[in-house]
Amino acid sequence: MNKITKTFGIIALLLLSIVAPVFAAYDPLGITVNDVKIDGDSITDDQTIKTNFERDSELEVKVQLQTDGSTTVSDVEVRAFITGTKDDIEDSTKEFDVLPNTVYTKTLHLSLPERAEDRDYQLRVLVSSPNSDTIEYSYPLVVSAADTSIAIKDVSFSP
Repeated sequence: MNKITKTFGIIALLLLSIVAPVFAAYDPLGITVNDVKIDGDSITDDQTIKTNFERDSELEVKVQLQTDGSTTVSDVEVRAFITGTKDDIEDSTKEFDVLPNTVYTKTLHLSLPERAEDRDYQLRVLVSSPNSDTIEYSYPLVVSAADTSIAIKDVSFSP
């Protein structure tokens, strides 16, 4: 029985020495997203954004965030993108440091292509830092073209 206990103890120590560095490198993000705005309007993740977003236009996404009173987070990146489209519609910030009790507002720009279909999409906002949690928010987004929109692709003149 004594030999089995020693063997089990050694195996447990080996497993702990392998797993412990993984937990030591992981840190929750510690950032709160206070507000997200699209073209100046505050939104929440439980509401659908249905506005006549014109095709071939740009959406302005503002994300306001902060940490608690004692947390400093390094190399934070804010990223916004639209899913459900064939095009890559995304923007992200450069990495920045977040200091305790400081509010940051980051502005991102998403360009809707001219060929965007009138349908439902998802706007996703991610706040992340290496070796930390990623905060993700999803907002239903409805894109519809204005009734008067027209795209002229080519013009030919003949004498």
